[in-house]
Amino acid sequence: MVHAVSDVDDVRHLHDIARSMRDPEQFPHVKGWSAEQVGVYRELVFNNIESLLSNCFPLFKASISEKIWSNVIEQFIAYHKSKTPYYFQLATELQDFLNHEASISLPRCAQSLVDLECQLILCAHFQNTKLFRSSNVTTEVLINNEIYLNETAWSLGYDYPIDSLFNTFPINGLPPHQKNEFIETVNSMPLKPCFILVYRNQHHEVRQLKLNTLSYYFFTLLSDYSGSAEAVTPRHIICQLAQTLNLSLEKVMTSGAELLQQWQRECIVSVCNPHQRSCLLHGMD
Repeated sequence: MVHAVSDVDDVRHLHDIARSMRDPEQFPHVKGWSAEQVGVYRELVFNNIESLLSNCFPLFKASISEKIWSNVIEQFIAYHKSKTPYYFQLATELQDFLNHEASISLPRCAQSLVDLECQLILCAHFQNTKLFRSSNVTTEVLINNEIYLNETAWSLGYDYPIDSLFNTFPINGLPPHQKNEFIETVNSMPLKPCFILVYRNQHHEVRQLKLNTLSYYFFTLLSDYSGSAEAVTPRHIICQLAQTLNLSLEKVMTSGAELLQQWQRECIVSVCNPHQRSCLLHGMD
């Protein structure tokens, strides 16, 4: 019985420590600890989480001031209840916090930046069951056969042209004058649709391709039909797109063929072997 009481006291003491680490303003003291000891552990907790999130969100961090960034981390530690203990999923936890709990004024395209950087991390850690390798089948074969998509490839759409930020600024180690320029660019970013294809190639490298409206809808439809019970060829999808977008079938067919060849080289798409179709549908080798 004595041990049981002691265990309960230990658990309560750990909870007191955790509350003080998370929210020092509301819980400034820990029983049996000096102010210096509490301060050291608070700094360790903050620095550890801040470092991990800095690596996850270089774009988002660069788009706001150091003061706002610190405020984001402090609020995240204080108020968010994480659903997973895995460090590489910390990014999605911060995204969930910013979407639903944070009371911080952020740039209008901040949510798009956070989402894109989350998608890049998820792509890197996705446990896919199929290893795609680069192939070189003819355009005729690609157009007229069912297509299977790499599990680590997905299309993303945003309201702001955030793809340009990856190429305009050296995100890591921005000098002060360039960081200010970056913040101004983000804050003045116009409303303009942006489409991106995120994928992981055969070398396990995460890449992204800029898509236009046509290629975005083409890939989205390929994705909708890939692995489904209904076998649909790219030719069928191209005809559907041309009719829906009121475009020349010849033009869309040419563009679709070029995209399929590019995506084939990048290990994004592969021709589905009809003899293996039932295996693909069930996720088997």
